[in-house]
Amino acid sequence: MTEKERNVLYHTQLTPETPLCVNCRHFYQHFNEKGQTVECGHCVYPRVKTRMPYDTCEHFQRKEVET
Repeated sequence: MTEKERNVLYHTQLTPETPLCVNCRHFYQHFNEKGQTVECGHCVYPRVKTRMPYDTCEHFQRKEVET
């Protein structure tokens, strides 16, 4: 899947089952001063690296859904 396809998927058809960084337990979303999400974040596994919410990697582990 290309970056453009992942970006469209993120913006139009995102579900908790979608294997994108935004749904990974290692991904931390960044926020602006007003507390709104911005389209970037960072991954902490195995080291800190900048990621976009629609990126993917081989270390993906699905977040546990809180009930």
